[in-house]
Amino acid sequence: MKIFVVCFGGLRSYLPPETGTSGMEIRLSDDASIADLLTALRIPAAAVFSVLVDGVRADRSTSLREGAEVTLMPLFSGGSRFSAAVLTISDQASRGDRLDRSGPLAAALVEAQGLKVVAMKTVPDEISQIERELRTWVHEGVSLIVTTGGTGFAPRDVTPEATKLVLEKDAPGLTELMRVANIPDTPLAALSRGVAGIARSTLVINLPGSPSGVEESLRAVSPVLPHALDLVAGHTEHPASSHGRTGC
Repeated sequence: MKIFVVCFGGLRSYLPPETGTSGMEIRLSDDASIADLLTALRIPAAAVFSVLVDGVRADRSTSLREGAEVTLMPLFSGGSRFSAAVLTISDQASRGDRLDRSGPLAAALVEAQGLKVVAMKTVPDEISQIERELRTWVHEGVSLIVTTGGTGFAPRDVTPEATKLVLEKDAPGLTELMRVANIPDTPLAALSRGVAGIARSTLVINLPGSPSGVEESLRAVSPVLPHALDLVAGHTEHPASSHGRTGC
C-alpha cells in the first residue's frame, strides 16, 4: 500500500529531526485509519491538505493495511491558480486493449496538490496526434501538461520528438531530477528519453509510462514545481526561503 500525504509548507516544524519524507515504512494495527497514521507521524490534521491511498483520494476514516509505505509531498504554493492537463500516449491504451493506470494516477497526484486538472486524453504513439494535443492545450493556456508513456527506446516511442516540436525553451534539470529519482529502484530509468520545457505560458513534462515511474517522477520534481510554474506565468519574484514555500 502506497500513501501520499500532501502537506502545507513548513511541516518540518512538526516533524522530529529523524523523520524522513520519502518511502517511510509504517507498521499499523489491523484496524488503523488515516487518522491513526497521522498521529503516528505526529502530523496535526491542520497541516494536511489531502491524502492519496494507492492513487485514490482518502479521508481520515479510511482503513489501512499493515506495512504502508508513506511519502510526504508539499502542496503547490498557490496551486489553485494553476491548471493542468494529462496526456497518456500509448497505442494499446488508445485502442482500449490496455487499461490506462498511469494517466489517472498522474492526474490524481497533481490534483491532490491543489492544481485543477482541466483535461485528460489518450492518444496513440503518433507524432502528429501528440503534437496536436500539446499545441491545443498550450493555446488554451494550460499551466502544466504532463505526458505519460512513449519515452523509451522502442521504435514507436516518439513522445520526446513530438514534445520538442512544441517547446520553445528546454528545462533539462527537471528530467535530470526524475531520472536520478527513478534509477535506484529501476536502473532501466536511464533509458528514458523524456524531455521537459516551456511553450508560451505552459510547462510541459514527459513522465515515464509506468505507474511507479509516474509516482517517483512527480515526487522528485514537486519541490521545485511551485516556483517553476510561478516563473512560467511571469511571477518572477524569488521566494525568501525555499523551505517555507515548498518544504515538508
